[in-house]
Amino acid sequence: MGTGKKDPSVGEVRRNAESPSEKFVAEDSSGVSSWKFVFATLAISAAVYYGLQSRGGQSGVPRFFDHRPPPGGPGNAQGPYAPGHQNAYGTPPPHLTPYSRNVPAKKSPPTRKLSDVPESNGGWRAASKADWESHAIDHCDIDQMSARDITPELFEKEYRFKKPLVIHFPDGADGWTKADLWTLQALLKAYGKWEVGSGKGVDIVRHGGNGHYKSSFEEYVMGIMEERDEHREPFYMFDRNFYNQSALPKSMHPPEYLKISPVLDENIFFLGASMSGVSFHKHADAWNGVVFGWKRWFIYPPTQTPPSGVWPGLNTMQWFSRIYPLLSEDTRPLECMQGPGDIVYLPESWYHGTINLGDTIAIGIQKNIGALHMENLTYTNNRIEDDKSLDPKVKLDKAFEIWKELHERYPTNTEITNRLGENYASRGDFRNAIDISLEAVQRDPYFLVAHMNLGKMYFTVGEPELAEKHFKAAVEINPANSDVCWIYGEFLVFRRRVDDAVKWFKKGAHDHVDKKAFFDNLIHQAEELVRLDPELKSIPQDRPKMMDHSFANAH
Repeated sequence: MGTGKKDPSVGEVRRNAESPSEKFVAEDSSGVSSWKFVFATLAISAAVYYGLQSRGGQSGVPRFFDHRPPPGGPGNAQGPYAPGHQNAYGTPPPHLTPYSRNVPAKKSPPTRKLSDVPESNGGWRAASKADWESHAIDHCDIDQMSARDITPELFEKEYRFKKPLVIHFPDGADGWTKADLWTLQALLKAYGKWEVGSGKGVDIVRHGGNGHYKSSFEEYVMGIMEERDEHREPFYMFDRNFYNQSALPKSMHPPEYLKISPVLDENIFFLGASMSGVSFHKHADAWNGVVFGWKRWFIYPPTQTPPSGVWPGLNTMQWFSRIYPLLSEDTRPLECMQGPGDIVYLPESWYHGTINLGDTIAIGIQKNIGALHMENLTYTNNRIEDDKSLDPKVKLDKAFEIWKELHERYPTNTEITNRLGENYASRGDFRNAIDISLEAVQRDPYFLVAHMNLGKMYFTVGEPELAEKHFKAAVEINPANSDVCWIYGEFLVFRRRVDDAVKWFKKGAHDHVDKKAFFDNLIHQAEELVRLDPELKSIPQDRPKMMDHSFANAH
């Protein structure tokens, strides 16, 4: 298929970073969306399971990748899930359990003992020497000011919607809350049996900014907080209910220009061990206050999506180890360390990711509505996606107009470019879908999601060699990504390379314990396919419909 774009590979091009445009920071804030905030999410439009039909009189050939459990195997396998994409990802997980003040204690013994709790630092542990030396920095790329020197007029003129700011308080966290209420001992005594939500950084963003793993607070701090997943990433408490139900809000007294509104603001309680964090995302106007611990911030302006894109390509630690060392000077983020008692102000639509150093406990206050053009339209799109009363075609048309307008306004934002490409594909316009998606990877060769989308698009239009080129680019960026293991494996099945596909499914099962049942089901069905059809004649060699439906289901 001929297109007007050159097809780059990873490493062939570097993105030209641009500073925030005057156009963006001077936006009119009068048109405020009225729907409640959810994290702006961007998901890989996962491949729809394609049922292979019997050919040449053969019978009994399994429907590959269906959701029926294998004989004697686990229940219905469930694939990766993202809000708003349940049709593409298969059966969504059960709704999160209702908030409860009391959670029955689990049988598993805690891995941490009260005797291990340090008497200093509120009972929270400091970062190890190794963590500090490998991840802390001694410079700050954003403005820093003492709270004593900031007036509401100065804040509105210089910072609101314009640029980030670190605010230092002479009395530390007591300058805006009561730090004694945030100690480990105080929280365990008051809320030890309360239910909280935690999760891994990427999964938190996948679940709309919520920790989806439920436990009691005591179970989390005495056990789960200590655990590491198969990638050595700690579980991070990211809870939107715990704080609101506690007595902590009564202790808050931030400066007037950061005043908390019970109607317009949402509150998120953060608690994580050293090396925990959350992957890149953006949202409405917000501030983040650390009571104990440290955060290293990575920040990009609205016009410059972080290299490698936003979730679900890499978690923060993967990004830090795989992408960050490769960045040129003009693609590096703004960085800063936030210490105990500091507040970081984040303007609307600024991308950010964090790494915690030492046990870090913090509160995030963010608007639940968008005030400026970019976030207003993004929230409008999310509201359209969630509206079950709208006809699917109407949804596609409305979403297409939104992403087209955003792309015209912010052509250097690769998240927007990628979403427009997905929307062209959902309309069946693969020529423009490929051209637009190539713009995204030309500007950001590390954009895993865009490479995966291009792989699906090229395969759909009958160019498997170009499809594999982009799948391999995604593999090079992050071979541990669960969607890479899944979708690239599915592609290999359709290329009659089932042995290679099974290797990727096995890697997915090994690297993602929480998705093991899903990958085991794929392995079983691939092996059944070979057993019942050794010559793989049931796999069609004409243009498969493996990929094109995935875009229609993704929006």
